[in-house]
Amino acid sequence: MYKCGSIDLLDNENGNFLSKAIRFFTNSTISHTDFTMGKIVKEESVLSAQALMSVLPLCTYFWDEYFTFTIYEIEGVPEKELEKIVRAMYIDFAGKKYGFMQLPWFIYRWFMERLGKDVRKQHNWFAKNNICSELVWMYLVKVSKGRDYGRFPELYAKLNEWNRDTVSPQDIKVIVESFPEIFVKKTFCEKTVVHNF
Repeated sequence: MYKCGSIDLLDNENGNFLSKAIRFFTNSTISHTDFTMGKIVKEESVLSAQALMSVLPLCTYFWDEYFTFTIYEIEGVPEKELEKIVRAMYIDFAGKKYGFMQLPWFIYRWFMERLGKDVRKQHNWFAKNNICSELVWMYLVKVSKGRDYGRFPELYAKLNEWNRDTVSPQDIKVIVESFPEIFVKKTFCEKTVVHNF
């Protein structure tokens, strides 16, 4: 079982057009991100932005031979504190609609980056609803600003290189991999082969 609030970075090589477009327009090796919620009816679960914000069994990813994913546990924060944040996120977002209208902005960002322009601090044109990376970004901001266990000011500063509605799955991967002292790799799964670290 993974620590509640662990970050999950995923790619579905047999994914739909949306997954492929996300990878292309965000120069990404992943197409999705979410975080763990602990066990629900004895199944390890994640809060994930799908067509709706959904709670899914983590085994869904294990069973799909086309999924590659990596799970990172958060160190330096008591699990009870992570559970409080995850619970608040669940109450606020479960059942809400996915922010499909945000996605064209990432094509604009891709184009502007080709011109050497950094537009990450601009706001998405259609900020209503949320996408997967936005949900994880909001979660990590709450973690980085924690009161009872100290703060992660460097993580908070890194997160603020983006706005919540301009962060992509690849950006979440960059953030997580920039802080190995906070995010500890626990599992890498590729084509149903699981490695525990």
